[in-house]
Amino acid sequence: MGGLAAIATAATNPDGVVAYINFSGGTGGNGRRAPEHGCGLEAMETLMSSYGKTTHVASLWLYAQNDSFWGSDRPRAWHRAFAASDSAARFVMTEPVPNADGHQLLTRGSRLWTVYVDRFLEELGF
Repeated sequence: MGGLAAIATAATNPDGVVAYINFSGGTGGNGRRAPEHGCGLEAMETLMSSYGKTTHVASLWLYAQNDSFWGSDRPRAWHRAFAASDSAARFVMTEPVPNADGHQLLTRGSRLWTVYVDRFLEELGF
């Protein structure tokens, strides 16, 4: 739940935080038992909308096409709900993580997201 924790924390606008990166954030899924059909996925849109209304820092949201927990449609819907309040959130759907579940994008798919993270950090002046 690291990606969701990053989103929730950023929504409180902690001092010193200028941006955050969400890797595969969400909750309520189990890619083995119910691929792309976790419980509460629709409620996540409401939650993301509320976070988007209070977040005042830039973000980069990274998901992989072959994420068995969320699929590729849910993350897009969550991002739309979040960004509807003009929050500065960039969304990237990477290619599938090879030889792994896309939900492991952070740890198994670095070649898919490094260029996006580098660009995001450069644009922020890092």
